[in-house]
Amino acid sequence: MNDIPMLVAALEAESVADRRRAAESLAMLAEQSRSAAIPLLHAVNDHDEGVRNWATEALENLGPPDPADTDSLLNLVETSAENDVRYLALVLLGRLEAGGSVFFDELMASRDSIQAPVVLVQYLKTLSRLATENVQRQRLQEMCLRELKHADPRVQAVSERLLASL
Repeated sequence: MNDIPMLVAALEAESVADRRRAAESLAMLAEQSRSAAIPLLHAVNDHDEGVRNWATEALENLGPPDPADTDSLLNLVETSAENDVRYLALVLLGRLEAGGSVFFDELMASRDSIQAPVVLVQYLKTLSRLATENVQRQRLQEMCLRELKHADPRVQAVSERLLASL
């Protein structure tokens, strides 16, 4: 079973076994399942641990996201109630590297919606991968300077490392 649309549909099946098999198959297809990124992000919230684990594995195996998914990824970063989904959406956006610099401002604007330190750390790392223009790097430096005062030492540490590299 490696027909991507069929596997994506199976991620929403009633049967846990069907959802788990679909997520596992998508994980095994690696970058070929790139078009399934958004449904896989939703599957990260499945009530079954096996589905969640395979969906996460599939997302880890993907390369850069399909440019058509960028708006959905940005929306998930800003609005998802699930930190795992936000984190993984940021990982995918970071894989755009310089090609994602056009989304830098929109992502910068979502800072206030990010509270969990682990998500904030990934947010800063993603911004650093997207910042290609001097003005973007300057804005990121300013943000990192503010984040040095964050209560969480992980946020402070990544801010310090990014400041040293910018």
